[in-house]
Amino acid sequence: MSTPAREPRLRSILKGITWRIVGTLDTMVLSWFFTGSISIAAAIGGTEVLTKIFLYYGHERIWQRISFGTVNRIARRFGQKPDEES
Repeated sequence: MSTPAREPRLRSILKGITWRIVGTLDTMVLSWFFTGSISIAAAIGGTEVLTKIFLYYGHERIWQRISFGTVNRIARRFGQKPDEES
C-alpha cells in the first residue's frame, strides 16, 4: 500500500476560497429571499465569507492530523506496514 499524498497548505487555502465563493453566493441569495433587501444580503455575505474561510482552513488542517479512515490506518489494522505494497 502506498502512502497517500498529504495535501499542501496552499491547496487547502485555494479549496477554502473557491468553496466560500459558492457558499457566500448561496447565503446571499437566501438572505435576499428572506429579508427582501440586497444590502442586508450583501452585508451578511460579506461578513460570513471572511469568517468561514478561516474556519474551513483550520478544519482542513485539523483533519490532516487525524488518521481515522486513512489508508495507512487501515493498513495497520490489517497487519500491514503502512507503506508496504499489497
